Amino acid sequence: MHAGLPPLPFNTFTFDFRQGQTSPLITPSTCGQYAVQAQLTPLAKPEAPFSVLAPSFGIFGGVNGSVCPAGGVPPFAPQLVAGTLDNQAGSFSPIDLRILRGDGEQEITGFASQLPPGLTADLSGVAECPEADVALARTKTGAQEEVEPSCPAASQIGHTLVGAGAGSVLAHAPGRLYLGAPYEGAPFSIVAITSAKVGPFDLGTVIVHLPLDVDPLTAAVSIPAGAADQIPHIIDGIVIHVRDIRVYVDRPNFTINPTNCEAQRFSATVIGSGASFTDPADDQPVTVNDPFQAANCAHLVFKPDFRVSTNGSTSRSEGASLHVKLVYPKAPQGSEANIRSVKVDLPKQLPSQLKTLQQACPDSTFNANPAACKAPSRIGTAKATTSILPVPLTGPVYFVSHGGAKFPELVIVLSGYGVTVQLHSETFISKAGITSSTFRTIPDVPVGTFELTLPQGKFPALAAPGGHLCGDKLRMPTAFTAQNGMVIHQNTPIGVTGCAKAKHARKARRTRHPHTGVEIGRTLRSG
Repeated sequence: MHAGLPPLPFNTFTFDFRQGQTSPLITPSTCGQYAVQAQLTPLAKPEAPFSVLAPSFGIFGGVNGSVCPAGGVPPFAPQLVAGTLDNQAGSFSPIDLRILRGDGEQEITGFASQLPPGLTADLSGVAECPEADVALARTKTGAQEEVEPSCPAASQIGHTLVGAGAGSVLAHAPGRLYLGAPYEGAPFSIVAITSAKVGPFDLGTVIVHLPLDVDPLTAAVSIPAGAADQIPHIIDGIVIHVRDIRVYVDRPNFTINPTNCEAQRFSATVIGSGASFTDPADDQPVTVNDPFQAANCAHLVFKPDFRVSTNGSTSRSEGASLHVKLVYPKAPQGSEANIRSVKVDLPKQLPSQLKTLQQACPDSTFNANPAACKAPSRIGTAKATTSILPVPLTGPVYFVSHGGAKFPELVIVLSGYGVTVQLHSETFISKAGITSSTFRTIPDVPVGTFELTLPQGKFPALAAPGGHLCGDKLRMPTAFTAQNGMVIHQNTPIGVTGCAKAKHARKARRTRHPHTGVEIGRTLRSG
């Protein structure tokens, strides 16, 4: 629409848009008949505009002579190209992720994605972009955001490059990538701020704010499906035609490769615009993958230190205690393999307490909300430290039942810095009364220390049928498996604390009187 045209009389007015790769218009993405309508406002009577409908024109072929899409819906076959620049196991490396679509395909309106398990990030020392700064960025123009970024520099983790247009020539708009505060129920978020200024057009600042979830079992990082703030494909009535989205997470010493060299993959579910183009109910999701594999895992060392102790003073009513502590030696990032699984066999002197197992929390209650489990099912506490978070993870330990399917599990719930991780241990009790506990899947993340405490009490995890443990030599057969496949078997001694010091025995040593030669006795303390 153009207002204020000069009052010049004319009989014919011809208006042509240039053709070619720099044309301002593109043809519709589906075949059919299309009409062009113009609204003309007479100078003498501006309150009475009238419309002129031009003859319709037809689109009979797809891009580059392809067949028209069936049913009037454009095709959609997006691509994903992703990986780390250096895939050395356990080392720091930037991540590049790229999503593309072909010319004439459906518009990209959003995506969900998941990183390979073990591909994580060191969040210590990284600030978060507050919600107030994200809101401020939405009010800026593209030029303003280029000069004055809204989010603090300490929260920037990378940059973006978005290509839009039709044909082979795309216009690219650079942007910044930030770590955001908790968002839509997720502990973290990612904020992409792009100045949508292309040539003479300034469409303001485009914000894409997406939640970042952490899987409680694998610690895999993902952008969940259904996030509210997705990729805009229409701004102020203008279709953007996004074709190429590039994300570079290149903050130094930030992202870390897995220490597991098994074949894995990057995954993304890209959402197309569907038949109606504007109705989200018609959106078409397509899942695409790109293989990923870390390298040289065999070069990583695996030497955790594991110590166990119990209190020698036990009772039938309050059972026995157990305290375990695992410590990783301090070493440069990229030199150690993380733990994958642990199996321990408790000595026969420390069997499971059956009355406590009977109080295990039903899995339906636990899965809905562990905090709703009754007190007797909470059998201890745990604490873990990791170099990638600025605070320890702490939490309760539960017995969780699965009906009659198997013995109750021991489940550790660790929380801190918005992250929650669950460690599940399968329990097995042999006919001889030996309790085995197996953690089959431990997240591939660095561990500094891990402590587990199972105290005595009204509902202890362990019984003590033999009475006091002082003087007993207790051992715990232990098997550690690293993410790179290395296995350590050891017979871990269990230290017994709280015992009175043993009195030293006295013995008599006989000697002779120096003058008379008579044999006399002399009592000496041994040792």
